[in-house]
Order: sequence, then structure tokens, then C-alpha cells
Amino acid sequence: MVVSWLLAFALRGKLQAQAALTRLAATDRLTGLGNRRVLDKRLDEEWSARGARASSCRRFSSISIISSVLTTPMAMQAATRH
Repeated sequence: MVVSWLLAFALRGKLQAQAALTRLAATDRLTGLGNRRVLDKRLDEEWSARGARASSCRRFSSISIISSVLTTPMAMQAATRH
């Protein structure tokens, strides 16, 4: 019985330490704001939640950005010079 209590307390301490390390790894020490890991994780979650709609929107916006960049007057001049 005593051994199980000791194991429970040891496990609880380990879980608390892991949670603290996870929190520290995800925040900037100076500002306390989330860092790049948090941003990447949230973006992945958001894209996954949006599913096929997000996939088609990303493709459309990529095509839209590329076509708008390529059709600017400077891009057209650069393309005709080469």
C-alpha cells in the first residue's frame, strides 16, 4: 500500500515536471507569449480542421498570388527581356 502511494506521488511529480517543461518550451521567456512552435501547432490544427475546403483555398490563393505577381508590369518586362 505504501509503495503504491510512493509510486503515485512520483508519477504525479513527473507529470507536473513534464507539463512545466512543455509550457516553457512553448513560450518566450521575455514576453511570455507563444513562440513559433505554438504558431506552427495552431496552424496545423486549423488547417486540419478546415479539411478539403482549406486545401482548395490554399491552392486557389497560391495560384492567385503567383498570377498576380507574374502579371505586374515589372514582371512582364523582366520576362520579355530574357
